[in-house]
Amino acid sequence: MLGFFAGRLFYGHHEAYRHFAEQQMQLARMQLEEWREVSGSKDVALNMANAELSWTQTEVARLTAENQELKEDLKLYRKVFSDRSFGDSLIIDSLRLSDTYGSGVYRFRVTLIQPDRFGRMAEGQISFSLQGFRSGIPAELNNWELMTVTDNSALQFNFRYLQTIEGLLQIPEDFEAERLEVLAVLEVKNRKTERVSQSYNWNSTLRAGF
Repeated sequence: MLGFFAGRLFYGHHEAYRHFAEQQMQLARMQLEEWREVSGSKDVALNMANAELSWTQTEVARLTAENQELKEDLKLYRKVFSDRSFGDSLIIDSLRLSDTYGSGVYRFRVTLIQPDRFGRMAEGQISFSLQGFRSGIPAELNNWELMTVTDNSALQFNFRYLQTIEGLLQIPEDFEAERLEVLAVLEVKNRKTERVSQSYNWNSTLRAGF
């Protein structure tokens, strides 16, 4: 009988301990879920904050770029509509280059202006000449060796105030570029032409980018 009561006592104690352990486990699960919810909420809030920060940074960069572009456009228009007299009826205002990371292929943008608000249409064509070294020997690439397309219309201009011409130049892998000359041939009366040229350092222009 004593053993029976001892067994019952031990069993009751064991059941009480098991019940207590189950309660503690359940409490731990609840706390874990709460922590997960809190942590999840923090993660969500952190992700939202990071996303908003990233968007803000992107937007600021975009607006800064737009502002810089507007400043450049304003500067360009001031040149076009300036009251000062220019010796040339056509000006090669700028050349921009950027690397396309495609086996010696580069994007170019040439801006032409005619600084005369009452000027007539400027018609003609541009061409390129690239000086440098090929296998250590001085060499020069002409327009058609540089162009990725052979369509003349891609290099033609027809404008009153300003025009940008964009396209691609391809340079052989064994060619080390030094200077790029831009030549604009302007058609005038009686089938005559006027030539305007501008020479640019290749590496400096490429580093400046678009």
